[in-house]
Amino acid sequence: DVATRTGVSKKHISNIINGKALITPEMALKLEKATGTKASFWNNLSRNYQSSLALLTENNHLAEEVANLQDFKETYKELVGKQIVTSYKWVDKNYLEITRELLNFFSTHSFKYIPRIQSAAYRRYEQTVNHNTMAAVIRLGERKAQSVITEPFNKSALKEALPEIRSYSLLTPHEYMPLLEEKLRSLGIVLVCIPGFKHTGIQGVAKWIDKNKAMVILKADGQSTSTSISE
Repeated sequence: DVATRTGVSKKHISNIINGKALITPEMALKLEKATGTKASFWNNLSRNYQSSLALLTENNHLAEEVANLQDFKETYKELVGKQIVTSYKWVDKNYLEITRELLNFFSTHSFKYIPRIQSAAYRRYEQTVNHNTMAAVIRLGERKAQSVITEPFNKSALKEALPEIRSYSLLTPHEYMPLLEEKLRSLGIVLVCIPGFKHTGIQGVAKWIDKNKAMVILKADGQSTSTSISE
């Protein structure tokens, strides 16, 4: 009867009922006329169904990613300790949520893509390095740097500004950090201070955010600055 009233084949109606075909906006209008139920109801029904399917697919994907989660145990605990990600007890029943939390932090679909975003120059003073934690440090800097507006990077202006920048060393950190941050912003560079992370030994990291903006990460050592990750 519905097929007759909508001008749609019985097979198509059967496919909709069995979840093999979508309720399109056009079909929703036809169902409104045939059943007296508003098209918005059918559209919402279809949208909710698609959202549920997407969630199931995502959970299946996360379950696959859990296989690599143990490699990030130390990194996760470091991020939790600095209140950067949500804290979950490291037990089997929480692995799915921890995986979701880490992938959201790294802004990536899979752990396997994380090594690809570590393209940065950095200086360290330890031989033992946790490369996943190193990637987390770089990601912290990226998250902050992306929100900071700078002038386009100017190499020649940077060279000219070096004597002025060196003169800041005569001041206290509380005095020179705001000056340094503002000066670098005017040259297309974002200065980001982060807390120390175990097994990175980072003294500094430099990375391009885009062709007109660079990022420099420094270990905070207790300084409180406008670009501190903790703020």
